[in-house]
Amino acid sequence: MKIILSALILFFCMHSISAEEIVIYQGKASHFNEFLEGMTDAQFAIKYDTEEKIYYFFSSGIMNKGWVKLTENQLVVFRSTLNKYLQWEKTAIEKQAEINKEFPESALFCDVLWKFGEDWYSSNLTMSFKFFSQSKTRHQFILYSNNVSSSSNEFVDYKIEPFYLDKKQASDLIDGISEEAIKNIIAEAAKKQEVEDLFK
Repeated sequence: MKIILSALILFFCMHSISAEEIVIYQGKASHFNEFLEGMTDAQFAIKYDTEEKIYYFFSSGIMNKGWVKLTENQLVVFRSTLNKYLQWEKTAIEKQAEINKEFPESALFCDVLWKFGEDWYSSNLTMSFKFFSQSKTRHQFILYSNNVSSSSNEFVDYKIEPFYLDKKQASDLIDGISEEAIKNIIAEAAKKQEVEDLFK
């Protein structure tokens, strides 16, 4: 029964991913590379599924690509947490403080679908957010998740590798996923689709 349920969830998730995806925002951040003992450039995207009317936090690594589902309400919490980061960053600069703390009541419990090699897997995870001081003058926003096993194969796991965003990157993300920005991008995509439909 559990295997059948997992297969059904995976089917519906894959159907959703195959629908029209609009890139709402393409973001830049950093990953911490343990081998290099330093930061490396990283990218992520916020996507919108026009058929299911849901959002995804999309990221990819060497071996896998992951789509973390975000509801409208979760996106609102995400925005609120980013704005809280800007408030804390301002206070930390003023007080010359160094803080390492998770944002209260900010965790998001999400469904996730990922592609490992040529195969698809699904589960659910917790997306978390943290305020992290590199120094008294540099404070970052960290987005990450717990490690989860596939509902169909416990030996295949997934997690969002921590994304470190500096103030400018966090500010750009806030602007990029504002209600107005999203509304404009979706409207633009709809107009483009209408034109394309004329040539079928």
